[in-house]
Amino acid sequence: MPPKYDVGAHVHAEGNEIFYVVKGHLDILAFEPADRSIPDSHEWVSADGRRYLRGGPGAFMYVPVGVPHAFGNPTDEPAVLFFQSTVGAGHENYFRELKELLTSGSGRPPEAEILRLRKKYHIQQLTGMFVNHNIRWLDIRGIGSLWHTMPMRTGHRS
Repeated sequence: MPPKYDVGAHVHAEGNEIFYVVKGHLDILAFEPADRSIPDSHEWVSADGRRYLRGGPGAFMYVPVGVPHAFGNPTDEPAVLFFQSTVGAGHENYFRELKELLTSGSGRPPEAEILRLRKKYHIQQLTGMFVNHNIRWLDIRGIGSLWHTMPMRTGHRS
């Protein structure tokens, strides 16, 4: 996973996922927040007090179907992870297609293309995502159209 990249919180209506950090560090969460309306999942807290965690080599995250989750690499170094998904519809191709969309032009990809990709892979995006293009924020929830410079969060989350 490239430096300064964060997928934003999202949820799948089918399938489970697992993440295992091989090299580097990831910020991860897998829980239902007390308030989904908070636009930055780094600020989310579950009803029992859980928050984002920082995981290094050996960190493991299991995401059951229907559970909001997010992961990102807030560091300046690439991270390597093992990712396994039982989400259907060829979900393993989602990241390749997303990268193609994000790097195919200069600026925000057409909203219709983002929505098509989300629908194709059965993803309900709950918050925006950070992308490593001068650390621009991409809101792909279909609610807004933000594409501007924002600072990347790099602090440890406990």
